[in-house]
Amino acid sequence: MHLSAVKGLRLEVAEERGSTAKEDPELKDFFAWERLADFVNFGGIRLEDNVLVTEQGIENFTVAPRTVEEVEAVMRGEIADSVALAVWRQEQQEAQTEEEEQDEPEE
Repeated sequence: MHLSAVKGLRLEVAEERGSTAKEDPELKDFFAWERLADFVNFGGIRLEDNVLVTEQGIENFTVAPRTVEEVEAVMRGEIADSVALAVWRQEQQEAQTEEEEQDEPEE
């Protein structure tokens, strides 16, 4: 397998025809193969992030629902776009901070 930078922000993983990730020594350890049978006929989603890799770590430029709560809020219609998601996350953070402050014992 070889990695090659291609157009835009993409990184392409080139495989030999007929090969599988399970056979690839660089990829096989990233899958919990025993769990895959649980998801046969389930369907799925594909998430792709646009990230900047630096010496300090990564900066993720993709704004998408990540948690169960965020996905459920999207399904309820509470989040319609990336701005609404950012606002929703801020509101959740503020509510959590307020709850934590109320739980602190008074001195």
